[in-house]
Amino acid sequence: MEIVDLTTEHPARRALAELADHSDEQMDVVAGALLIAAEDLDLEAPDLEAYMEQLEDLGNRAKAMLPKDPEPADRIAALHNLLFHEKGFSGERKDTDDPSLVLLPRVLERCRGLPISLAVVYVAVARRCGLKAVGVAFPGHFLVRCDLEEGIVLVDPFNGGRTLDILDCRKLLAETSGSEAEFDPSLLQPASPRVVLTRILSNLRATYLRRSDEARALRAHERMVLLNPRSTSLIRGRAALYLRLGRADRAVSDLERVLSLSPPPEEEVEVRRELARLRSDGRWVN
Repeated sequence: MEIVDLTTEHPARRALAELADHSDEQMDVVAGALLIAAEDLDLEAPDLEAYMEQLEDLGNRAKAMLPKDPEPADRIAALHNLLFHEKGFSGERKDTDDPSLVLLPRVLERCRGLPISLAVVYVAVARRCGLKAVGVAFPGHFLVRCDLEEGIVLVDPFNGGRTLDILDCRKLLAETSGSEAEFDPSLLQPASPRVVLTRILSNLRATYLRRSDEARALRAHERMVLLNPRSTSLIRGRAALYLRLGRADRAVSDLERVLSLSPPPEEEVEVRRELARLRSDGRWVN
């Protein structure tokens, strides 16, 4: 993993903040994913443009494989032939704690990734070859759906682009969430760009925590809050990370921020209890 200076705010953080101010309809998932990676890999704007061009090139190559007057099935077949057979994109099952599996530039370079990062690549290339593709934030395993006139096609980019039916989805849910989890068609709804980017950062945070890198985990979590500034659960999660890093002052500020957002009564009681504990144990003085 590249060594990055964590003491100053990276320009990509400011650019992501500008992106976060847009509505979901105006947010570009690829741009957001590249900005997330830019901070963690210390990349600059020209680097990001090169990866955007790489996705454009993949889309053009997929289109070049199409027959005259292609059907949607032809587009999907060409896309899968390019991504999974020619380029060899596949899911990584061994070293899943490698942050490179989440960061889009490294995924494009190595053709290896986790479900969320491979889904971002798939959707980006699919749209460039004429398919209406969107991410699906399925519990525990990100998927893609292609919306066709005849219906939807569910695709698992992590497993070589296999297509799934409802029975497959039920089995997958049992694997990721336990046998008692109940399948509901709402689980297959399109994920908004904000949800996709937040899930990328959530994966990144979890990876860093498993590597005992709390500083980078905090940076990932900070960007989750940046994308969802009114999420009391995310703000509380950031407060917990601040405490792990010995920053009780910032944890207190976050908990006070939660109270200012008028949380439900049960959560308000919990937050006030936590604030009282911090103020009484000597780690923070008003």
